[in-house]
Amino acid sequence: MGDCLTRDTEDGGDGERDGRQKDEPVLPFPEDIPMIPLWPDAAAPFRIARSRAYQLANRGEFPVEVLRIGGQWMCRTADVRRALGLQVYREAS
Repeated sequence: MGDCLTRDTEDGGDGERDGRQKDEPVLPFPEDIPMIPLWPDAAAPFRIARSRAYQLANRGEFPVEVLRIGGQWMCRTADVRRALGLQVYREAS
């Protein structure tokens, strides 16, 4: 799943599009994907490296709650969006 959340933009050579840098992670809305893997989807927007993300998760110090589901470390998409100051849910149209 991780690679599908990274946006490779065509930007006209300036490295920016819609206010985001090329290859900057794009988080889905919780309605679409309620849980995302710790690495890379939840850690990347915080600019936390893989090994550091797992260290923080093991100590309960990652910026959002991390859950073990099966053998995977997962985070709620809404929690990540909220912690980053992003709109959590889509506005009703």
